[in-house]
Amino acid sequence: MCRVEGELAQRLEYTKEQTVFYNYRLGVDWLASNNGKDFDVRVIWDETKTTLISASFFGRISSGSTNTVTNILMNDQVLIFGNFQYQAGQVENTIDVTALLRNGLNRFKIQIWKPVYFPTAIEAIFTGVLTITFEGEEPTITPPTTPIPDWVWWLIGGGAIVIVGVILFKKLK
Repeated sequence: MCRVEGELAQRLEYTKEQTVFYNYRLGVDWLASNNGKDFDVRVIWDETKTTLISASFFGRISSGSTNTVTNILMNDQVLIFGNFQYQAGQVENTIDVTALLRNGLNRFKIQIWKPVYFPTAIEAIFTGVLTITFEGEEPTITPPTTPIPDWVWWLIGGGAIVIVGVILFKKLK
């Protein structure tokens, strides 16, 4: 009879998955040449209570269009590249992202391009799933959020300036 005691007996691995995007359609209109979208996923763990064993990312890009180039990035590192220049199709892969995973904010980006001279709309469908294997206390993973684009802040600021200008104009009149 074999009996396991001590540290070895308490060493259990757990796996946790988070869908980052699922069948997300991203396109480029006739007059544009590229488009992109960011997804922020927070993965937080206590390094004294949790040991990260591995992290992987499954990604799939499908395009029914030719003259299309696509990317999936994690923390500004390209994970999956899809080149559908001459033939529509699909590319998928599972990548080890243990070295890229941050304790905190992790930004995933999906991108699509077409040549400027190619006057048609294109589209690709993106799927991405993050899987974390760990020991100890379970990490907290927040579902993906989309950061507010910079142009929104310019719009809010411009609107505030117009409102202040109208109020001052009425007071000085």
